[in-house]
Formats: sequence, C-alpha cells, structure tokens
Amino acid sequence: MSEWESFQRDFTLCDCLACLKTCCETARKSPDLEGATWKLQEASYHALESLKSFNLPGLVQSVEAIETIEDAEALVKAFEEAMPSLQPKILRRNWWLLKPVDGAVGKGIGLLGGLGSNMPQIAPEMFKGRASDGYILQKYVEMPHLLDPSLLQEAEQAELAWQPTTSSAAAPRVVREGTPPAMFKYNLRHWVLINWTGSDPPVWFYEHGYIELCTTPFTESLEVGSHIANLSQQGKPTLSAPCKRMWSTSTLSRYLEAVTGKDLWTTQILPEIKQVVARIVAAACPLRTGTEDGVEEKKQRHPWRRFGFDFALDEHFKVWLIEVNHRPGMKCAKGWQGDAKRRLLAQFYPDEQLLCGPNHGMSGDTWDPIGAFQRLPQQ
Repeated sequence: MSEWESFQRDFTLCDCLACLKTCCETARKSPDLEGATWKLQEASYHALESLKSFNLPGLVQSVEAIETIEDAEALVKAFEEAMPSLQPKILRRNWWLLKPVDGAVGKGIGLLGGLGSNMPQIAPEMFKGRASDGYILQKYVEMPHLLDPSLLQEAEQAELAWQPTTSSAAAPRVVREGTPPAMFKYNLRHWVLINWTGSDPPVWFYEHGYIELCTTPFTESLEVGSHIANLSQQGKPTLSAPCKRMWSTSTLSRYLEAVTGKDLWTTQILPEIKQVVARIVAAACPLRTGTEDGVEEKKQRHPWRRFGFDFALDEHFKVWLIEVNHRPGMKCAKGWQGDAKRRLLAQFYPDEQLLCGPNHGMSGDTWDPIGAFQRLPQQ
C-alpha cells in the first residue's frame, strides 16, 4: 500500500469513527430516542459505504451489526483502542476561517468545516468592505487553549495589589456557584516596530502585550461569538459572557503559572512568539526600501512601521499565527473594560518614542533593550 493509499484509508476510518462518535453523543443527549437512533443508523450506513472500498471485512461486519447506541459505542471504543493514532477529535474540529481581504474587527469572517456543516457561519456584524476582492481561507486551530475569566481576575488582582488603580469603577465579577466554569477562547496581540530601510531592517518586539476573550464560551458548534475574539459585545456581563474580555499578557503569565505550576510564558510561549515574528518579517523582506541591486529607491519619510501580530495558543501551548495587522487599532474601550490596554499604552508610547528617537534604532547598531522593546535576530 502506497503512502497516499494509506493516508486515504486512515482518513476514511477516522471520518467514520468521528461520525459514529458524534452520533452516539448526540443520541445520549436527545430526548427523541427514536429520531436519534435513526440518525445513528444513517451514520452507520455512511460508514459502511465508505469502508466497502477497503479490504476490512471484520470492520464492515461490525458496522453492519449496529442496531443500538450501545452497539455503536462499543465499536467506537474498540476502534479507538486499536488505532489511537487516527485522532478523530481533530477531524471533528476540522475548521476553517474565511476572512475578507479588506475586513477588520471580525466583520465578514466566516467559519466552516467540522462534521455536519456544509455552509459557513458568518459574523453578524455588517461587513462594508469589498467582498469582490476575495477571501483568505485559513486553517483554524482545532484544540485551542481555553481560559476561565474568574481565575484571570484573581491573577490580575494579585498583580495589581501594589499598583494604584486607573479607573474609579472596578470590573464587576460574575459568580457561578455550583456550576462548572465557562471557558473561553482568546487571541494574543503583540506590537512590533520595524525600521524598514536598508537590506537588514531592525525588528523590535514589544515584550508586553494583551489578550482578548471571545464574547461567549467556547463550543464545538460554529457559533461565531465563541470562536472570533475581536467581535464587539453588547450589553452587560452574563453567565454566558465574561465580565471582562481584555487582559495583559503578564496576567496571562500568572494565570498559566498558577494552573500548571510552570513558568510557561517565559520559557516556552514568549520565545516561540518572537521566533514566529522574526520568520514572518524575514519572509516579507522583499518589501523593504532603500538601496537594492545598485538602484537607489525613494526612501520613506517615516521609515518606522508599527505592526500588530495576533496569535492563538492550542491546548499544548503551541503558538499559532493568526494574522499581522499593518494598522493595529490603538484605541481603548471605555471604563474598566479598557483598563488593561490603557495601562499597557501608558508604558508603550514612551518606550516607542525612546526607540524611534534620533539616538536609537535608526542605525540598527544597538542590540540593547530599549524600554520594553527587544531587538530580534534575523532568521
């Protein structure tokens, strides 16, 4: 069997297993047992048709014998124990993003993929861009790392215990007594400044960043609010929405250390983010200005460019690049919702002025940290 044939077989087996497992879970939760059993039999028929082209008589007979939920669950269990490498959980979340070329703040983004979903779910905000310019199809992280807002709040309170508050109104806390905590997907934002002149543009990474939570708890269904973090939220905090959506990366670092007992941010996550930034800039270096191939190009009046790099983390704390924003939004939400970003900007702008001044950065000679900026090596 060739490598391609082996992949086709494994993918088909994984698809059958994922469908059966999903139907079993749905049937257990459904009050309509007859309807759920019918859907299970339909999934079994789909699996049977998919497996007929492979020389797997024992498996075909097992699928043919499915009559009840218990039969399907027993087959799924045996399936997973025999072939643990198939990873059906990932296939069930084989999600993709459709992003308009000139979209912003989550507007016009579509979600598609997974089992039982043929049409993309579109973000409800009005999209005023030019859809005719096309869309970018981007793979979506299947197993994102999730956060508990109540634990984030505890981490932030510990961090700010010695600092003066920047807002007269404290963020309200949502208490969920007797219920499991709602977990939220999130994105990370870090700013990068590049002096894009010459053949080796210095890249300065800002050590402090912030995270933004989705408007609703994470779910496997393609609900836009539980997957896209930069959508606007209307109304007051509820049991299904976080009391606060924006937090500093230093708060995230405390959270992760409290939950895992390890300094994952400093030792693993932040170094990987820096490495991704350096590689992306190196790939974009043909966009630089200055002298190239003996031809003097017209230099930009303001060579410094500020970028916003957005990332996500998966359940193993692996860094995923989402996108790079060439005009990152610097405005803050009103009241306590914008406190974390305001505190960050109060430090960022003086550091930026120091970096872009006449005595630093322009020549690209220095590697010493400037404020919270650190220069990244070329990849």
